[in-house]
Amino acid sequence: MVLFVNGLPLAVVELKNAADEDATIWTAFQQFQTYQAEIPSLFAFNAVLVVSDGVEARVGTLTAGREWFKPWRTTGGGTLAPETVPQLQVVIEGLFEKRRFLNLVRDFIVFEDDGSGKLDKKMAGYHQFHAVQVAVGETLRAAELAHAELAAEAPGRYGAGLSARQAGRQPGGDPG
Repeated sequence: MVLFVNGLPLAVVELKNAADEDATIWTAFQQFQTYQAEIPSLFAFNAVLVVSDGVEARVGTLTAGREWFKPWRTTGGGTLAPETVPQLQVVIEGLFEKRRFLNLVRDFIVFEDDGSGKLDKKMAGYHQFHAVQVAVGETLRAAELAHAELAAEAPGRYGAGLSARQAGRQPGGDPG
């Protein structure tokens, strides 16, 4: 399956038959290696790869090795999905929720030069994605509170360059 966003193939999902004992998430991973060799243009704009056998699912990037394909374990970020929910369902509901996926593509994918001139694409895991979202939200909330507190102060009380008396304060820092 290919997920197109505004005509760009941003995600490719390789699904294997859960009833076939030989079809695993790792045979799906190997299939991506074949696709890269045979149809490299499919991956020109790719952000995320998903491998699944219908129950298990792992998420990674084009340059990630097998060990870096990890489960996406939450749908909303607050709690882990129950283990009774198929991992593929968690990926679809958690990672591919429209706004969440676009945020991931915009802010949580980076490229690193491995020293040989080859770029490695790296993507945040679910825990990193959600932790940063919470941290940024709290920072913005704190900044709004600080801004509101500054706006609520009476103007002209700072007195930079003035003596304490000129600034309207008593010596010792007590307000006048």
